[in-house]
Amino acid sequence: MKSFLFVLLSMFFTLQAAAWQDFQHDLDLLGRELTRAVPDFPGFTMAVVRGPDTFVTAHGISDPSGNKPATPDTPYYVASVTKPVVGLMALLLDREGIIDLDVSLADAFSNIAFRENIPADRITLRQLLDHTHGLSNDALTFRLAYSGAPDVYTQNRLLASTRVNTDAPPGTFDYSNLGYNILGILIERRTGTPWQDLIHEYVLGPAGMEHSTAWATAAQAWNPAVPMTSFGESGLEALYLRKRDNTMQSAGGMYMSVADAARFLTVQLNKGRVDGEQVFPEKLIERSQHMTATVDAEFGPFKRTGYGVGWYAGPFNDHHIIHHFGGFAGSHAHISFEPASATGVAILFNETNVSGQVAAIMAAFAYDWPLDAARAMETARNSIRQVAATSHSLAERYNAQRHHLSARSWTLSRPAEEYMGVYLNAEYDAIYVRMEGETPVVRMGNLHARATAFTRPDTIRLELIPGEGRVITFFMGDAGQPEALEFNGARFERQ
Repeated sequence: MKSFLFVLLSMFFTLQAAAWQDFQHDLDLLGRELTRAVPDFPGFTMAVVRGPDTFVTAHGISDPSGNKPATPDTPYYVASVTKPVVGLMALLLDREGIIDLDVSLADAFSNIAFRENIPADRITLRQLLDHTHGLSNDALTFRLAYSGAPDVYTQNRLLASTRVNTDAPPGTFDYSNLGYNILGILIERRTGTPWQDLIHEYVLGPAGMEHSTAWATAAQAWNPAVPMTSFGESGLEALYLRKRDNTMQSAGGMYMSVADAARFLTVQLNKGRVDGEQVFPEKLIERSQHMTATVDAEFGPFKRTGYGVGWYAGPFNDHHIIHHFGGFAGSHAHISFEPASATGVAILFNETNVSGQVAAIMAAFAYDWPLDAARAMETARNSIRQVAATSHSLAERYNAQRHHLSARSWTLSRPAEEYMGVYLNAEYDAIYVRMEGETPVVRMGNLHARATAFTRPDTIRLELIPGEGRVITFFMGDAGQPEALEFNGARFERQ
């Protein structure tokens, strides 16, 4: 009897191993077909965790300079996929008594005089993690993510300027970077240690994530993926905007390799175990995956019904997955897992134009393949053909848009040189307007862009963040000279 049972088990595991090999073959084949079919698409790296097995693959290039190939160890900027990692760190610090997630904002920042209408004594640090804090502070989040982190004195002033989010008051879910930004500031002040170092100590090190970091300078040593656009003037082009240490903020400031993303997925699926060891408390992992905020939203085909500590949950096709995505100019990251089937998926891109669609295709393939491999392959191939057609159409639209912008006439009422100067806002800091040749150029911290004409009087258009057109409006004084400008809803006075 024992020998018969042994034979049955051996057959079962042999069939499982064969199916896993077939899946790997199909996934690699699909990846090659995708990079060939979609024009000027740099590629991606992908990991699939299923039970005790992990498969990682890489397709395309990580850097257009020399066509450097992407590898499973290539770090990609993962943007808001940082949130579940920071969330786990926050739970660990709370467990050790270093911070208390149940204290109020007023108690945590006793030296900050918040606005009178902010119920700082009733908003807890835990609400910062699930986006139910009901607060708004565009200047703080913009500076931390884009133009550059302010000093401690300015941080205090910006924290004091925080407003109530009138569209989503305290207790209401509204996704933003702000909660994690505030928590990161608090953690640094409470410990005297940068949150980037703490993330290594508490999460990345124990999980064995050797090619992940929250420091941009450290990532450079590993040749990280270069952010790109598929729709540049000559096709695939590198973007100017790169992450620096002063914009690696706690809501979206990590580089991660797909091999490391697989390890983080293993931690989630195994409730804190990796490499046979319990490196994180089981109950703490369960707590991070528990949904505490009600959500009614969609991200493409992904439905979202709840948010926990850095994780969304909701249905995707016929699967109930826990997930988080991240996006930034030239970067897109997908990480998700289905506890019911013990399956996890991570897909990292150094492109943002079509990568969201590609991520959905590849994730659906990974989750659907065990149910019907032939149908999953057919569906994925059909979707790839659609993305290829969409990509071609988008490239034409981008070229038409560039031609349209270049054909506009300037609407400045004075000679362009008269608009040059420094414009200051107490919350956003300074905007510098200079001439380079015959074109105005705008600089703001780490950001810079050549301006193009816009349609309204005394306005210019620019893309400080690649792919995001924004308008600057100049205000004229009594003498007919520019005295101020408006950017991002804020007024900047000319100095």
